[in-house]
Amino acid sequence: MFATFSKKAKISLVALCLLVIAGAATNYSRSLRANNAKLPEGLTDEPKYLKWIDKWQDRFPQLESDYFKKVDDGEIISSTNPRYTFSEPNLEALFAEIELRKTDKYTVISPDKEQFLTFRNWSTETKEATSSYVYYRGMRDNKELSGPIYVCRKTDCYFDRPFFLTPDLFYLPEVQLKVYPDNPTRCEQEGLCSYELFLHEFNLKTNKRNTFVSSQLLTDFSEVEETLEDL
Repeated sequence: MFATFSKKAKISLVALCLLVIAGAATNYSRSLRANNAKLPEGLTDEPKYLKWIDKWQDRFPQLESDYFKKVDDGEIISSTNPRYTFSEPNLEALFAEIELRKTDKYTVISPDKEQFLTFRNWSTETKEATSSYVYYRGMRDNKELSGPIYVCRKTDCYFDRPFFLTPDLFYLPEVQLKVYPDNPTRCEQEGLCSYELFLHEFNLKTNKRNTFVSSQLLTDFSEVEETLEDL
């Protein structure tokens, strides 16, 4: 049947077929992007996020917002998580601690000045992290909540500075050494290793946590450490 068409008709038909194929490919590509969950909508326009990601992109230019994908979600506070303490509010003591922590480099205070996060605790001599916890204290639903709001369950975890967007919403950046199941040996800090940059979203209002991870960064630990310390 195709052979009975004129040369002009054949050219038009081929062009039409190519347009259909191109359109289908475009739609498929858009579908893949839509199905691959990225960072939350609107986050990449937030000045606090841009300040954070710019710091990492200065050292790792290959790191792009589109390279993050959603890998985990869950509840912040649940009946299966006994680490938190609820108590009657002692506002005088809470505000006094917040005032003391204003000069602490590793404390972030919420916009409403009623909550804070402590994200890096050093031992006095070795400057090694004393735990893999990020601690929270603040007022939630007329109760005082305190305790570790996040814990890294792996060996090599490094927290970057969290940032609040609202009193109910904050983000916690974290770097983890990538460990491969077929080669569980710990990578030496002096050599090139694969690291992953995580961004944990905590919505205190909905009690939801989402986690996003970047593409892998092949680098030595000093590059990671200098970026983390650049606060």
